[in-house]
Amino acid sequence: MAELKMSVYKRGGDDGFVFGIYLVVMFFATAYSMTIPFAGLMSTMMMLAVPVVMYRFLRRSYVAFDGKLTFSELWLQGIVTVFCGGLIAGLAAVVFMRWIQPDYIISQANAAIKIWEESELPQGQEMADVLRKAIEQKMIPSSIELVIEMLWLQVFSGSLLSIVLSLIIRAIKIK
Repeated sequence: MAELKMSVYKRGGDDGFVFGIYLVVMFFATAYSMTIPFAGLMSTMMMLAVPVVMYRFLRRSYVAFDGKLTFSELWLQGIVTVFCGGLIAGLAAVVFMRWIQPDYIISQANAAIKIWEESELPQGQEMADVLRKAIEQKMIPSSIELVIEMLWLQVFSGSLLSIVLSLIIRAIKIK
């Protein structure tokens, strides 16, 4: 079986395709959470389920190879899964924010301004002013800048999650 081992990149890419679809659904649920109340709950539940989804991907590979995968192989598979999934979700996000709803980022910034103005926190008005100035000075990121930042965050947090999950998976014996 060891000679027939599928590449960690192939396993991560295959899982990344499925994970990418998951992230696309989560992105759209988040994007529409201000107008569709259930979408907000759905996106929150999907965010909380990410560790479980990643665990299942990594555990399936570990079991398929009779527990012979090393920590670094599991970790790298998790990173590749998140990266490939993030690319798919990023493409969907760019298409959405650039061509489907081009004012999405500005509308979210304006919604945040309104929330800060209505908040009872002492720094609420100050935060609203900062956001207003950012819009006026065109400092709000473009869709591609936002997606690149999202991808960096996904890969970094996915790497940390994969470390923890790889340790857990290797600690649990296969039955």
